Amino acid sequence: MTKAGAHFIEAWAEDIDMSNKLVLVNQTDIDGNSQQFYLPYDKLVISVGSNTNTHGVDGLENAHFLKTIVDARSIRNHIMDNFERACLPTISDEERRNLLSFVVAGGGPTGVEFASELFDMLQEDLTPYVSPFSVAIDIKFPTILRNLVSVHIIQSQSHILNTYDEKISKYAEKKFQNDKIDVITNARVSKVEKDKIIYTTKDADDKIIEHVLPAGLIVWSTGVTLNPITEKVKGHLPSIQKNRHALETDSHLRVLGAPMGDVYAVGDCSTVQNNVAAHIVDFLRSADLADGKDPEQTDLSFQEWRRLAGTIKRKFPQAAGHLKRLDKIFYENDQDHSGCQA
Repeated sequence: MTKAGAHFIEAWAEDIDMSNKLVLVNQTDIDGNSQQFYLPYDKLVISVGSNTNTHGVDGLENAHFLKTIVDARSIRNHIMDNFERACLPTISDEERRNLLSFVVAGGGPTGVEFASELFDMLQEDLTPYVSPFSVAIDIKFPTILRNLVSVHIIQSQSHILNTYDEKISKYAEKKFQNDKIDVITNARVSKVEKDKIIYTTKDADDKIIEHVLPAGLIVWSTGVTLNPITEKVKGHLPSIQKNRHALETDSHLRVLGAPMGDVYAVGDCSTVQNNVAAHIVDFLRSADLADGKDPEQTDLSFQEWRRLAGTIKRKFPQAAGHLKRLDKIFYENDQDHSGCQA
């Protein structure tokens, strides 16, 4: 027991009986045998994060992931090993290029950020690298290696950062183009091997073309999927939990559908349900009542529309991107050009 009066149990949570408020726990004893028991709760907080989505691709044992500190150390050691091998006089130029070819699968926020940091590390830190084991001697990698380094991003969509505003996506692609980071879009990875990654694209006639990209390091960052315990909880609430990637909660982080509101979910395993569309009518009615209008018989002027949009953005900041083209949306629906939307 800690000073806070809490108990710590190192074990796996395998299932939750929400009706009886019990957690099924699996623990391995000193002999390696699995032992199961139930742990009662008054309030339960699920904070198990998420797992890497493999998309069923073969050969991912040859790739590195971006989940733990162990992953970070493994990536750093792999990069250093590749540079040291590239310095050997017995290595051909082609082998050097392959060793110094770094591939990131996944053009989302994590993959893009990693590719950017990796590029900075390769270009600015490793060439003038000083050995941490020697203070008197500066051990530097040959400058010529910088010209052989390449960084590639493989993205299945037409743009990287496709979940963000279009301006952000274009800015990132332009920045990568200036930095000579190779962005491969509309491509799907089909297999990962020890020294190469295989992906496919489609030509103008929708014919599938297979490509082979040599790689000294492959990092897999293609999104997340449900943790097994999260999937179990969703399975107990199939009619309510519709999100494929996380547990849906209300604004108080209570899992939707859980009995008595005693189960909470936080972090990457959860998502707060904010259905903006369901609130639009309420916003409209409130705006009309505040102006002394009948909500059943009223028109919405352009200025009132803008004022309403401001209210929506304050309550739902994530809606700001959808309201940027407010003028265009309004005029497209103002079919009689009266300046009002009925």
